[in-house]
Parts: sequence; structure tokens; C-alpha cells
Amino acid sequence: MSSKSESTTNNTQEGKRKLLSRGPRIEPKQKFSLENVEKTASTTSVNKESTQVYTSVRVRKSTRNRLNALVHLGRGESVDHIIDILIDEYTDSALVKDERKAFDLIYETLQKKDK
Repeated sequence: MSSKSESTTNNTQEGKRKLLSRGPRIEPKQKFSLENVEKTASTTSVNKESTQVYTSVRVRKSTRNRLNALVHLGRGESVDHIIDILIDEYTDSALVKDERKAFDLIYETLQKKDK
């Protein structure tokens, strides 16, 4: 029995630890308002739509050099712009109507997947 009473006295002594002293109350500099959140959300959605995401495409060095030569000739603002022009020209002239529909469908599907 004495072991039980000793263990309870140890628990009560351990339970009475010193409390932490709290410092001054910290107040936020700016209070939360729903109007601020709505303004931020509307500007963020506009920024997401206008932001372009870039990736890499592996091409031969000779292909890269030919694309850069077209940019230097002033045929486009960038290699990306030149490639857009080339793809548009190819799909308009080389694809038949059914292939063009399939191309557009596949392209739209891939675009939705990227979002």
C-alpha cells in the first residue's frame, strides 16, 4: 500500500509545475475582412490565366539553329512564336478536314489536362 501512496504523491508533485508567464498580448496589425479576400482572389485568378508555363522540347542542334536563324531574320519574336506559325501553317495546309478535327480535339484535351 505504501508504494501506491508514494506514487500518488509523486504524481501530484509532478502535476504542479510552474506555469509559463505570458508576455504582452499580441494583436494583428491588420484585421481580417472578407472584402480583402475577395479582392485578392479576383486579382489572383486574372494572373493565373495570363501566366504562361514553359517547358522544354528536345530537338537536334541543327533544328534549333534554323529556328534561331528565322528569329534573327525577324520572321518571329521568339522561337516559340516561329513554332506557332509553322504549326498553324502545317495544320492549315497539310491536314484534311477530318485530321484537322482530330488535331483540334487532341489539342483541347491536352490543354485541359495541363490546367
